[in-house]
Amino acid sequence: MSQAMYNKGKTEILNGELNLDSDTIKVLIVTSGSYVYDADHNFLAEVTGAEASAGGYVRKTLASASITQDDANDYAVFDAADVTWESITVNGGGVILFKDSGSNANVSPLIMYSNTQFPVTITGGNLQIVWSTSGILAL
Repeated sequence: MSQAMYNKGKTEILNGELNLDSDTIKVLIVTSGSYVYDADHNFLAEVTGAEASAGGYVRKTLASASITQDDANDYAVFDAADVTWESITVNGGGVILFKDSGSNANVSPLIMYSNTQFPVTITGGNLQIVWSTSGILAL
C-alpha cells in the first residue's frame, strides 16, 4: 500500500461535512510497526496509540491547502504545502491526514493514510513529507 482513504473521510467529503480547503487538516506520524491501516477506522481516537511521541514531534497543520479542477485529466486535486519536522527523532511508518475538530475523541475524522515515503528512521534530523506533484488526493 502506498496511499488510501478512510471510509469516514470519503463519506464526510461527499456529504459536505468535511471541506478540505477550509477545515483545519492536520498530519500525524504513526510509528513503524505500530499501525495497520484499516479503511474502517473512523476517528483520531482509533490511531492515537500508534502515533509518534519522540523528541521534536508535533502534529502539523497543512498550509496552503487548495482544490483545483483538472479537466485535462478528468479529476479534482487536493494539495497543500510539503510538511517538515525539524530536529525530530522518530521511527516513522506512515502519515495520517485528519480533520482537527479539537479532540481525539469521536469528532476528528480520518481522511487518508500514506506510507509512500516510509519506513524512515530519523535521529535528530529533519523529516520532510513531499506530496506528489499531482497533489495529495485526486478524486
